[in-house]
Amino acid sequence: MCEDEFHTFLNTSTPRPDITEWTIGNNTPDTRVNGSPISNFFTDSGQVTIRLKNTFGTCIQTTSRTVTIQPRPKIDGFILETAGRCGAPDSIRLRDTTATAVRWEWRSDFNFNTFSTQQRASIFAPANRNYPFSLTIANAQGCTQMAFKSITLEGPFARILLKSSTS
Repeated sequence: MCEDEFHTFLNTSTPRPDITEWTIGNNTPDTRVNGSPISNFFTDSGQVTIRLKNTFGTCIQTTSRTVTIQPRPKIDGFILETAGRCGAPDSIRLRDTTATAVRWEWRSDFNFNTFSTQQRASIFAPANRNYPFSLTIANAQGCTQMAFKSITLEGPFARILLKSSTS
């Protein structure tokens, strides 16, 4: 379970309770009928206790479970570089320097599929234009983070303007 995500908890009690009361962490209890599930958006990492109180007619049963909400990785270095040619065609080198990343997915606008799953990647840029990229990284806990960045290739443009004089 990762921070900044919705997570749903199911009440699998038997028989189905008449009334269910969920308490997530220090939040106010949320009462539901017929054992309905509950979803919660976790903004912080750490341990959270989920409490369930079921009413079956006149019988009350409670249980709790502590879950760990894992932190998302923070993208530290999403670097785009070219080979330094004068515009296209050129190769664009991409690399990530995030210390906690264990998995990478590089995507480009002209190839919506993942074109590399390595920490360092390279892609051919055939024309002068803007090239947007996305990087999704995952940490050892399986939590992901995505970032976007672009680089523009443009070559120098030499021109002569002829200005004629009239007499």
